[in-house]
Amino acid sequence: MSKSRTVRAGDVYELSVDGGFAYLQAIAKDPTFGWAMRILAPLAESVGSDAALAVRDASELFVALMGDVASEANEGRIRFVGHAELPRDYDPSLPVFRASASRGPDGRHRDGSWWLDDGTTEWRVGSLTREQQSYPYRQLVPALAMRVLIDAGWDPEWEFKGPAAREYQRPPRWSSDRERTASFFLVFPDVKSARRAASAIAAEKRADDVSIVEPSTDEDEARYSVVAARAGVGIDELVALDEYFEGVAKRFAGTYDGNEVPVGG
Repeated sequence: MSKSRTVRAGDVYELSVDGGFAYLQAIAKDPTFGWAMRILAPLAESVGSDAALAVRDASELFVALMGDVASEANEGRIRFVGHAELPRDYDPSLPVFRASASRGPDGRHRDGSWWLDDGTTEWRVGSLTREQQSYPYRQLVPALAMRVLIDAGWDPEWEFKGPAAREYQRPPRWSSDRERTASFFLVFPDVKSARRAASAIAAEKRADDVSIVEPSTDEDEARYSVVAARAGVGIDELVALDEYFEGVAKRFAGTYDGNEVPVGG
């Protein structure tokens, strides 16, 4: 296996998406979730090795935490293009992310449930100000899940745009595969253990999407859950996946809480 190159702020990577190529530019590294990346609007043609062309006049779709970028590139999920300076006046430090684990029936996060996280400290704010609503949403998005978000036209601020707003412009690919999408649940006593487990699952490419569910304020016991989702799971794969996630839970002092596989299709 070839040695992974060291990722630097400003490095640009190419991700194949429907109808072209999206470009991702490294901003700064979160100590738990890995690199925060600028996700730029896709181009119809590859820029080859011209990193400056990839970011020149490109509109930013959103910022996301991608995990181990070097491993993603080494395994061929994304391609290193080159290095380009971040936009003028762009803050090169890790962005402050907003986070919440409480959703209402309409899919929006409940007002009063929000946290902020700067990579070193997290603090509860309850409700978000107008400015804080524009902060990037904290979730771990490996390359495969990143492509789904881009192809579906994900809007990270949709829930603040009124009752008619939609999270996706087009149905995400994992919706069409939902009848074959399995979810795996791991429970941890503290957020640090949950973050380490989520980071390991993403780095080891065993799920399409990994999220952390924080305890609600009315729970007697503060337990942090990691939910790993994987599309296209066959019955013959479940035993091996159960064994894997049980091992991850034990590795980070947690417990495995089983899987959920919709029946049908």
